[in-house]
Amino acid sequence: MKLYTKDSLEAIFKMYFNGWLDDEFRKRENLDSKECAFNTLSYSKELLRYSGTKVDFSVISIDDHHRMIVNGLEFTTGLESCERASKAINNIDQDRDDYFEALMDLIWERDRLQNFLEETSDFIDINKDGEIQDKFAEATAESLKFDFLFLEEYPLIAAELAKRNRWYLKEAVNIPLPGKTWWFYRHLGSKLSDSGRIILAQEPTFLQENVFYLSMVAAKSRTPIVANTSFHEPQATYAIAPFIGSLPMAAADSHGDISKVALIDRSETDLRFPIKISENSRPSFKEVYAELETPLCQLETEQTMGQWRIKGRDVPAFNDTRFLLSSISNGDIIGSGIIEEDGIATLQNGNWNVLQKHSLDVSDLLLTCILIVR
Repeated sequence: MKLYTKDSLEAIFKMYFNGWLDDEFRKRENLDSKECAFNTLSYSKELLRYSGTKVDFSVISIDDHHRMIVNGLEFTTGLESCERASKAINNIDQDRDDYFEALMDLIWERDRLQNFLEETSDFIDINKDGEIQDKFAEATAESLKFDFLFLEEYPLIAAELAKRNRWYLKEAVNIPLPGKTWWFYRHLGSKLSDSGRIILAQEPTFLQENVFYLSMVAAKSRTPIVANTSFHEPQATYAIAPFIGSLPMAAADSHGDISKVALIDRSETDLRFPIKISENSRPSFKEVYAELETPLCQLETEQTMGQWRIKGRDVPAFNDTRFLLSSISNGDIIGSGIIEEDGIATLQNGNWNVLQKHSLDVSDLLLTCILIVR
């Protein structure tokens, strides 16, 4: 389900922005000014997330920008998204082929509301107008009611919808953070039938969500394409991208012996809780990767074995540092181990049923290292 391309997204944004600026344009296109304000702010956030394009609102005055925010808040009072979602869930025949597509329209509406709330939160924080803050609180409450409906009353549907949104994470330049966007993460930890249908929806842990997020970001880290360049920076994805080690040119031609590495400073963020990302969370070491030394195998004791050597320009100091092993393609945690002082990462626990698929090629694996940086 593809929502739009970068060009069509920009066209949507321009339509709503022009509609808010120009009365004649708005009348001609049969648009409402409050609708235009809401969607201008929502799609400006979406442009940054989906295509990496940051909207410059300096073309309008600060007062006009604030008025746009107030108009957008006024639009949210009539959404009633939770009520409409409840009716849709109960009134649409679940045997219809387009059942989930019909519900997905409501999910993307919820996503636009989340974008709007995030885009305007800074203004709300510094604005002391009680009426404006009340409207923002009402919009937030409506979003929480919507989430409660799906997460608590219809968890199987919520998980299935999240599973169907994997395509978006592959296309978006800036992957939405876990925590507030369950429609990208709720499928994690679910139990599937042989046919691939979700039959048990369990609430994912923060660790599952965070490692899934890091794996999706790692999938976007670009390998070198210029022959005379020894290292290539990964694609910027929020501020977390520098946590994903970039690959040297030699590693790009390693025929599957290289795994990617994510270096997480424990003092900056704890993966057991909602991940914290800021512009200041940028470790100095980032040109780091893992080269396989002992191929993945299963011992007679049924223990899974495998060893990598952590290499690169800015390799940090390790001291029995714990790492988690995940699949970049799907974000599942499939093993864990320890990195010793000499930089050898030894797999201690692993799901052999999954890992044996990577025994000849470990390029889809990500080692997330939990560091204590002093």
